[in-house]
Amino acid sequence: MQESHLKTIEVYQSLKNLNAQSHAIRAAVNLGVIRNLRRGQRSLPDLAKQCQLQEKPLLLLLEILKATGLIEQYEEDYALAQVGNVWPEELEDLGDRYWAHLEHWLKHAETIPENASTPLDQKDYEAEHMADVWWTTPAAIDAAQALSLGKERKSLKILDLYSGSSVFALVLLHHDPTSVATLVDDAARLQFARQHAAGLAEAENLEWLECDPTKVQVPEDYYDLVLISRQIHRLSPETLDHLLALAHRALKRNGEVVLIDVFPGQEDGVLSRSVRDLELALRTHGRQMLSPKEVEQALVQHDFSEIQFAHLPAVPRIFGVVLASK
Repeated sequence: MQESHLKTIEVYQSLKNLNAQSHAIRAAVNLGVIRNLRRGQRSLPDLAKQCQLQEKPLLLLLEILKATGLIEQYEEDYALAQVGNVWPEELEDLGDRYWAHLEHWLKHAETIPENASTPLDQKDYEAEHMADVWWTTPAAIDAAQALSLGKERKSLKILDLYSGSSVFALVLLHHDPTSVATLVDDAARLQFARQHAAGLAEAENLEWLECDPTKVQVPEDYYDLVLISRQIHRLSPETLDHLLALAHRALKRNGEVVLIDVFPGQEDGVLSRSVRDLELALRTHGRQMLSPKEVEQALVQHDFSEIQFAHLPAVPRIFGVVLASK
């Protein structure tokens, strides 16, 4: 049999498996299987009783969930795997609140209703940011290492615009405890960032500015490094232009701006990046990821130079970092 034919069979089976996994996970969420396993490991009869399900069909479902890595089996008991424990209960829909509008968006991209995305309440908002912390931390570590924080660059005054959960600033400070960082974001995000940083040694080197980052008043020629992480794809061209101008004013001579975002180029991350591209368009009414070249052009327009780009190899292998000097 030809290799191409075998490859076709493999792709077909992979598609069937993906579809089955999707349905299995949603069934496990909707029927309370995941919710019950969050409370502790359970035997098959106990889990079936708690969820009011039949044992034999449930066993088949659990086998699929084991294969996906979502649950694990310990002799007669089943338990959530680590990924299940860091998957917030409030976000068990895995983004269905956005994906439910995919067909509408594909037909009417320019007229997608402003209320198409269900707003997050406070509990959901905090859950989404907790998920953000654990899945972006490896990329933040890669970024700190790429910047040689604590080695080539140390004792910096850092301005973190759109600081979000503060994960990138905290990791940078962990690599260089002699640096200080000013976090700028709105009240809700800074409240969560304070909770996230509470008790960490790095928190002593944090300052907080509760403000719209596009309107913040900061001293000119003061900072060694301006950090903008995972935001440029969310911004309109006008807002990005304004933010880069602000960064340039805030930096000392030879200071640097660091832009961390999703960029193309890592083969292992193609599917993850493509999903992010489409999700971004759904959630932000048509915005798209920028290429490193587009970012470079925007930086040049604001008199930045010595522009460098590097991929961040950490899973999910979709992030990159752009560094430029004033």
